Amino acid sequence: PKWISYARVFLKSILALLYKEGVLADPELLDLTGKNVEIVEDPMTVVSDLIRQGEGLDPVIDSKISGAIMAVRNSRKDAGAPETADPTADRELNEEEEEAALLDSDLEPQEILAYHRWSMRISQYLAYCIDEGILGYKFSLADLSEAIGLVSQAADRKLREIFAFILHLRPKNMILRWSADSLRHAKTTLKKRDYVFNDRVFVSLVDCGFMAKLFAKGEEAAYLDLLRVLLLGATSQGLKTALCRQILKASGDRREAQSSEALYTVVPALVNVLRNKVNMSAGSTVSLLNLALSALVNLSAGDLRVKEILLETDVYHAIVFVLKTKEESLQLPCVQLSMNLTKTGAHRQAFISSGAFNLLLDILMAQYCSLYIQKQKLLACVAGLLGQLANETKVAQDMVDNYPVVDCLLYMFHAPDTTIEFRSK
Repeated sequence: PKWISYARVFLKSILALLYKEGVLADPELLDLTGKNVEIVEDPMTVVSDLIRQGEGLDPVIDSKISGAIMAVRNSRKDAGAPETADPTADRELNEEEEEAALLDSDLEPQEILAYHRWSMRISQYLAYCIDEGILGYKFSLADLSEAIGLVSQAADRKLREIFAFILHLRPKNMILRWSADSLRHAKTTLKKRDYVFNDRVFVSLVDCGFMAKLFAKGEEAAYLDLLRVLLLGATSQGLKTALCRQILKASGDRREAQSSEALYTVVPALVNVLRNKVNMSAGSTVSLLNLALSALVNLSAGDLRVKEILLETDVYHAIVFVLKTKEESLQLPCVQLSMNLTKTGAHRQAFISSGAFNLLLDILMAQYCSLYIQKQKLLACVAGLLGQLANETKVAQDMVDNYPVVDCLLYMFHAPDTTIEFRSK
């Protein structure tokens, strides 16, 4: 594209900043970006130049938009005598006031929309160029995000400005402006359904722990609630996977009671991931489903409240949905989750009525003679789950009279090269 020269200057200036701070792993990346490419002190000046180059856009429209909003603020401050003036008159306009100010100005709405849409396209393009778009696998957004907090205060401020722009967290209403302070207020604005952002950039910020650092110690519950809201509204597989990875991490360490309470609210969102048909038809989603299942396995271990929530959210039909994909790597976490849950009669009845029992028997009869070490863990869990289900009299009778369950278990028990732990199951 014709904007690649600007993108190279932008990327090389970022790399030069990292090199100056001593956090660039490979200095040769500077030359790989282009030996004759210019380096500027502040990479955000390239952004301003790019936006002004928009075809058909007024080069000073940004100033006009800012001027229209400032005029409203000034008129509000000047209304009335100083002693009777509204003490809140100097505050920033809220979204409704900002929209009214812009629509009442001399600017055409289509002109404002075009400018804001162009700015968002530029943010997405520059994010792509950083994230392996120019240097391939040698440099990505993940590499850049790791530098946050490791550089000087001035350099850190520049990096945060860059991330704020390429994340481009802004209202869906394209009349409204993107705010340069959007990253600073991300922990509140991200929970609003009427905001949009660049998924590619957000994934990197989540994975590197930056988003978690926006929440102070003791605000773990607020962070988990943010993950829940985002997971319910997420559309891209990459973002869902990053969110589930964070939830899995939190589920493995529930030392804070506050975090435990917040994790309860996340459970329905995880079940929703399992039963969402879009996740099944979107290509490679095994990692996403594995993360969601693993988090549920952690959460349900010995926690009666989680088990109640899972029963209420009809988790067994979600398990059936996953097992019917025939994806072998998902069978073990499905069986482990079912083992955690079916220790009570209500859960066993729900498991059986969902049709999961027949799928469990399919796994047993298809795998019972595949006793190499990788399969032993799955088969041991299958045997343990069948043992719990046998507490239901009718199911136990079916296993003996109608299915070759006992024969399969005897074969597994007498098979050579199996562990004592495996045979005990």
